Amino acid sequence: MSEAPAEPGETAIEPPARSWRTRLADPAEALYTSAVAADLLGVDVQTLRRLDAATGEASDRPSGNQRRYSRHDIERLARAVELRAEGIQSRALGQIIELEHQVTEHRVTEHQVTERRRTKHGPA
Repeated sequence: MSEAPAEPGETAIEPPARSWRTRLADPAEALYTSAVAADLLGVDVQTLRRLDAATGEASDRPSGNQRRYSRHDIERLARAVELRAEGIQSRALGQIIELEHQVTEHRVTEHQVTERRRTKHGPA
């Protein structure tokens, strides 16, 4: 399906590099503003910014220098909210979340190795 030529005085619309469906499905795509992310997490925007800084990961600023958050960012910040509710100090949040991430990655790798061995050698 081709794009109709632009009317005189109008600018032709360029197709995006990635489709909107692809972008919405991508959990790493930074789509949510600070206000939306804060609302999803049940915190105010200032608390969201503090948690973002405490976890040591900067959110994307794709245009207009406005922070945008991905689903991955919101999951990380939701974990930070949970930890703060448990009484964990802000300066420890980033370390705890990073260690949890490393443990998860290790478990996934261990599971993949186990599955490869099982496939290669058959059931034990």
